[in-house]
Amino acid sequence: MKLKYLIISDVHIGTPEYDSVRKAFLDFFYSKGLEYDKIFLLGDIFDFWVCPPYEIINKYKEEVSLMREYAHSAKLFYIVGNHDWQIWEALADLDIDALYLIEYYDWRTKTLYVHGHQFDPLLRMNPIVYKSWLAFGTYLEQLNRLLRPLWTQLIDPILNSVNINSRETIGSKVRALEKGDQSKVHEVSQLMSAFRQNAQEYREKRGVGKIIHGHTHRSLISLSEIDSGTFLKKEIVTYTDEEKQFIKYVLS
Repeated sequence: MKLKYLIISDVHIGTPEYDSVRKAFLDFFYSKGLEYDKIFLLGDIFDFWVCPPYEIINKYKEEVSLMREYAHSAKLFYIVGNHDWQIWEALADLDIDALYLIEYYDWRTKTLYVHGHQFDPLLRMNPIVYKSWLAFGTYLEQLNRLLRPLWTQLIDPILNSVNINSRETIGSKVRALEKGDQSKVHEVSQLMSAFRQNAQEYREKRGVGKIIHGHTHRSLISLSEIDSGTFLKKEIVTYTDEEKQFIKYVLS
């Protein structure tokens, strides 16, 4: 049986970039959402770095309602990213086991779905507790529910004290490049090379066939991993597992 998947990452709801394409994004979901057997939200769907989670959740109620609808149809998988890990608390009322994962592995297709910050060289080499947690948090997946009180009482105050300008990732470099900062060309190229190497090593270590991820804000397919792309380019990618094809929709 052929299954059809919808894969979305790095929407960053709450930012001006998202607001500029919000109508197109919602129209896409209303017109095509029901066509898919599974929907994978690969992290940074919301951007809780720009303002507190409750403000974003209250402002974008239509998006939350759509998410709730698809979640209760047992077809939605939310893999958290580095901008939206607080989704565990912000939308805890959905209370669905398949939701809010750090990763999801499809045994049938041997595909690992992650956000991708685990492979970001900038996160891996920065000593700040915030970034170390994001880079290696995969190993704590089984403890995420037990750790919620720790996040609230200990980790949240630490994160809130971190200067927003110091939270650099590959995505921030790519966004600067897309906005015309050509000084980032060489740096982005080097970072992407290191990112792919980290992803390849992780894929081999886990013994998975392929990795589908976001985070980098670049659309590409390589022999070592498959990147679901970036919403900043107004793209939505769908995947048909039987035909091994990616279909790209460009919002306008």
